[in-house]
Amino acid sequence: EGAPVFDMICSLAAEIPADLLVVPTRASKGIKRFFLGSTAERLIQHCPCPLLVDRKSAAELPLDMLPAGPALRIDKILVPVDFSSCSLEGLRYAIQFAQKFAAKITLLHVLDLGYSRPIDVTAASDLTRFARAALKDAREQMRKFVRLVKFGSVRFDTAFVIGAPVEQISDFAFAKDFDVIITSTHGFTGFKHVLIGS
Repeated sequence: EGAPVFDMICSLAAEIPADLLVVPTRASKGIKRFFLGSTAERLIQHCPCPLLVDRKSAAELPLDMLPAGPALRIDKILVPVDFSSCSLEGLRYAIQFAQKFAAKITLLHVLDLGYSRPIDVTAASDLTRFARAALKDAREQMRKFVRLVKFGSVRFDTAFVIGAPVEQISDFAFAKDFDVIITSTHGFTGFKHVLIGS
């Protein structure tokens, strides 16, 4: 009971305290999302614990008990990074998570250079001088970034793409068949969130 819904959920998660919050999302877009907002998005900004957002749970489950399925397997984890302290904390969490499942981590950095279409970073002939310089700088930043954490026995690799971050992260995760995306949030709200986005 109570409102706003996201605030009630966050309060309960803090009170329990919850180790993980699992929420579905309708993934509304356009004018409907602008006016109604998204409970999942608000939870991402305010939740006191890690949050798993499930886009595959649109179908209602039957009321009868389902037979036991296969054990949860997580082999491939995608961790988008922008080299900020916030994404460093997300990577540290992902390493702990990967250790529990013996999973491999791929760190993905998306270079948003304002191009309207994605560009393959492996096709050097398609890259402008500016894009090559930006990619070289990103690779150097990634080398420094990975030195800030201890991976231990966790296997990892790095990847770079050029394009709009949201679309590129989603497309990369789908194309490479990742089991989960672990990312941190700056928790921007209000006017800053409207201007900067997430």
